[in-house]
Amino acid sequence: MIFETMSSREAMERAVKHFKCSEEELRIEELESPSTKMVGLVKKCGKFNIEKVKSEIKEDPNNRDGHVEIIDGKLAVTDATGKDSQPSVFIKGPQMDTFLNGEKASVNTILSAQDQVSFAFEDIPAEKHLEVEFSNDKVCAYLTIERKYGKRFHLKDIPKSRKTVLEPGFDLVEPKKVSFKECISTLVDYGIKRELIDEAAVREGCEAKETVKVVAAKGKSPVAGRKTEFYYCEELRDKEILQGLEPIVRKGDLLAKKIMPAIMGYPGMNVLGEIIEVLPVEDEELIPGKGAEKRGDELYSLVDGRPFGKNGQIGVMPLLTVIGDLDKDTDDIDFDGDVVVKGNVQDNMVIRATGNVKIMGSVHHSQIFAMQNIDVEGKVVGGRLQAGDENSIFHVIVNIVEEMTIEIEKIFKGLHQVEVKDEREILEIINIGKDNLDELIKEMERSAVSMNISQLETLNELKKSILHAFLEMKLLHRLGFAELKEIYQTLKDYKNLMDEELKDIKILRVKYAKSATVNSSGDIIITGEGSYQSNLMAGRKVICEKSSSVVKGGTIIAGKQINAGVVGAPSEIATFCKVLDGEGDIKGRFYKGTTLVVKNIQKEYVAIE
Repeated sequence: MIFETMSSREAMERAVKHFKCSEEELRIEELESPSTKMVGLVKKCGKFNIEKVKSEIKEDPNNRDGHVEIIDGKLAVTDATGKDSQPSVFIKGPQMDTFLNGEKASVNTILSAQDQVSFAFEDIPAEKHLEVEFSNDKVCAYLTIERKYGKRFHLKDIPKSRKTVLEPGFDLVEPKKVSFKECISTLVDYGIKRELIDEAAVREGCEAKETVKVVAAKGKSPVAGRKTEFYYCEELRDKEILQGLEPIVRKGDLLAKKIMPAIMGYPGMNVLGEIIEVLPVEDEELIPGKGAEKRGDELYSLVDGRPFGKNGQIGVMPLLTVIGDLDKDTDDIDFDGDVVVKGNVQDNMVIRATGNVKIMGSVHHSQIFAMQNIDVEGKVVGGRLQAGDENSIFHVIVNIVEEMTIEIEKIFKGLHQVEVKDEREILEIINIGKDNLDELIKEMERSAVSMNISQLETLNELKKSILHAFLEMKLLHRLGFAELKEIYQTLKDYKNLMDEELKDIKILRVKYAKSATVNSSGDIIITGEGSYQSNLMAGRKVICEKSSSVVKGGTIIAGKQINAGVVGAPSEIATFCKVLDGEGDIKGRFYKGTTLVVKNIQKEYVAIE
């Protein structure tokens, strides 16, 4: 440290105070001598560098610690002298075992110069692996060349120390090179065609120093065909008649146009040499339906009306508009198209339409049958409404028919399992089956109010056939069993027919229904107050849009869901609600007297007090 003073004595005194030691422990060096000028009027301090001298501790030759050191992988131990400590080591490393005088040493070990210390190392060998993967379509094959470096262990050098850690050091061992021939052989073993292997990519992978994944082989991807492209007029997407009641398209309007023919695709081939087929694409043509004509690759409207697409055809549904009420002063309507009544439908009128029916007013004790949708802005009092064909009842009974076929299958299965012809056991199976079928018939009869004459006749014939078959079966006559087989096949045919018919879903919308029968092959939507003593039957859903809607009395049957407001009345008026689908649900608030059934299970509810 440099001190600036006028004398070395003054510098030493300041250094003693600074270092807090004696003068004997300090060493002084004059860097610049002090001086005076102008007869002592101007003084310049000298500079002195003073440092504390480190005291040398003299070792006692009679008391020295022992130590251990490793140089070039060789262990050397020096014993302690006198009262000082022997050297100790902490052994670290799972890849190294240390043996002391022939025994495995503990983790913490004290050593002496006489000890025989040896080491055993568990080297990690270098590894190489080949793995082949395929893309999902097997058009590409990937080769992973995995290289894992090994480790060769040795004793790590340490400086001289009384306490130290023994641990192994290591040298990396490079894995052997993977040969090009080895890679090709592996790929071929996986079934990959030799001619599809990318040799350049494989060679590049072989030369890599680290793990690498290469696209080792490529097949040919298939080219999918393209379907025929069409243009359709915007009006084809509209599902309802416009509020203004004007036709959506005019005579001569373009309905659709073929833009581009279908283009065939090309098959591909995967790396295994297998052909990847493509789905064939057929060129399609526009097919005119009613009210449309084809001119080259274009379809045009022949009439004013609503365009529609059905069963691959495009046509135009004519529109009949009635201004004012429909009553006996006019006539019943049977029209091939859409019907709009700008008023009410009075008592005892009939409307039949192959398209939509829209009533701007109310319907009184009349019948409306529409192959498409029905929309009544007012009320329906008495009468019958049917949206979709009259087979909408199929939504209700299709599951019952299926259950009947299952029940008959159980009867025949039970009879086949009777090992000995035990008459009592046979009759028990027959009686149980008959009782179960009777219950299903009763369930079907609940929907009889919504059936047409033909459907009622079919139901009655079915009942008679089942009754006669079981009478014969109870007498153990072969005829009865043969008749039951015929009934089973008839029911299966009915089920298939109904499944086809139910693909077309329609919507019936009404504000309020009183003492009416309302059927829809799809949904029934109540937009206003609700219904009173009416029979509502929908293939999918019955929905009351307002939570304040009230359903008093009557029957509601839906295929999937019932969403009502308030059901029943404080007087406990009988109201029956049923959903046919076991996964369906009935929502609402219910008074006592309401019966809720989901499939065949009665549902509990908390009644309104």
